[in-house]
Amino acid sequence: MRKKYLSIILTLSIPCLLFFLSSQKLFAQTAPLVVYGNLPQGGEALNPDWDSLAFGASTKWELNNPSPVFVGKTSLLYEEKVPHQMLALRTTTPVPINSYNYLNFAMQASQPGRHYLVTLLASSNSSQPNAQIGSPIAISPPAGSWTTYSLSLSDFGVGSQEVYGVGFQENDGSAQPPIYIDEVQFSNTTTIESQTATGVTNPTGATVDTQVPVATDTPTPSGPPVPYSPTISPWIFLLPGLLIFLIILLH
Repeated sequence: MRKKYLSIILTLSIPCLLFFLSSQKLFAQTAPLVVYGNLPQGGEALNPDWDSLAFGASTKWELNNPSPVFVGKTSLLYEEKVPHQMLALRTTTPVPINSYNYLNFAMQASQPGRHYLVTLLASSNSSQPNAQIGSPIAISPPAGSWTTYSLSLSDFGVGSQEVYGVGFQENDGSAQPPIYIDEVQFSNTTTIESQTATGVTNPTGATVDTQVPVATDTPTPSGPPVPYSPTISPWIFLLPGLLIFLIILLH
């Protein structure tokens, strides 16, 4: 009788265990795709597989702005000297958009009352105006302090369209003073992952947009690059132990 029960338990437990492990993604988790910021291979810059360009000859942008910065030593400066311009960060290879849930970044305005649109971009060969796809998301970064944003990729409504970039555009219909952008990344969490300072989410003085909750951690000093470490659930250790216990009990 015990052997019969043991056979039933094993028959039911093994498929359940395999399903649980696969559904919880215990063995792997997609690391953030850093577009601009602290790169996994070290250094702070625009991802070497990406480039930057502006729609409009009167647009100014700098990839190595020394101040202010969110994390590290530089940030991205963007200034629209005429209305309806856009800063585009693009790649020639489609972003695996189904592997991520959020677009995270930090932003600071140089003057109050400024409004911007964040949009996803199609291929540079697209016939759509400025290569925008889906629906842009409006934000209003405050002046004088950093705010972290975590925008759900589903809110952009791109559907099955391929994504090749991220765009930042003024939303006031007029020329704009500089804004500062840092740590642009596609991620599965609402935490901005720093490749050179583990746990850094919001440095001292940073705020979080009230409409877009972002996790906060205690800042830690910068250090050498560290590998990305996925979170492992304790169930991966408990379930095999439980099966062994049942086998011994019913033997």
